[in-house]
Amino acid sequence: MVCFSVGMTFIYGSISVRLPSNEVVLFFGIIAALIDLGEEIAADAMDAEGDRLIKSNSLPIKYVRSTALKTSVFFSLE
Repeated sequence: MVCFSVGMTFIYGSISVRLPSNEVVLFFGIIAALIDLGEEIAADAMDAEGDRLIKSNSLPIKYVRSTALKTSVFFSLE
């Protein structure tokens, strides 16, 4: 949800200036969302101990921390 909100900031801005289908704005919105997704996954990997305490089924818990960090790098380098 956070990543969607970050990406939509660009879209809402383009709508406010009456350019809703501008390809450059859509590109930057998608890139921002993907980079934020990578950051959110990395932050979740760093907080795996807290996730264990509350019995969360997060990516680093379900798989392993290294897989979550590799996924984070993938999305950050997109």
